Amino acid sequence: MTIKLVENANDINEMVELANWLYSSPRFTMGPVTEEFEKKFADYIGTKYCVMVNSGSSANLLAVASLKHYIPNHYHFVVVPALSWATTISPYMQLGEFTTILCDCNMDNLGLDINHLKQLIDQYHPTIIQTVNVLGFPNDYEEIKQLCNENQITLIEDSCE
Repeated sequence: MTIKLVENANDINEMVELANWLYSSPRFTMGPVTEEFEKKFADYIGTKYCVMVNSGSSANLLAVASLKHYIPNHYHFVVVPALSWATTISPYMQLGEFTTILCDCNMDNLGLDINHLKQLIDQYHPTIIQTVNVLGFPNDYEEIKQLCNENQITLIEDSCE
């Protein structure tokens, strides 16, 4: 027996729009539309800059690389979801100075299990928590943000999917 987690995320209208855009534009790399999006998104989230990259994998690597400069310690425990992608965990391993700790999955939203997360915070005192919105389902962000605020933990969200 096969159990499907989700149905197709794109309907036929979105696929037709994408095909029409591909026919109308010879450019597949960043250009004026990307620059406009970066500016609008930066305004939307209230920051000065926004940088578009080619993939979620590159975004994770860029985010982790910037953390090495943003967070002053030279060694960090990082809580990462046990249910995620290799490219969620690999930047922490690749760049060093980070020890990754896997957090169990909430079976309702496939995000971090809050009870296990609390145990990991008490045991390891992490400086970073990485979330992944698996299959587009959001984590329990209100609780996660509260735990981060109470424990001075930086929250990194991978919302690529």
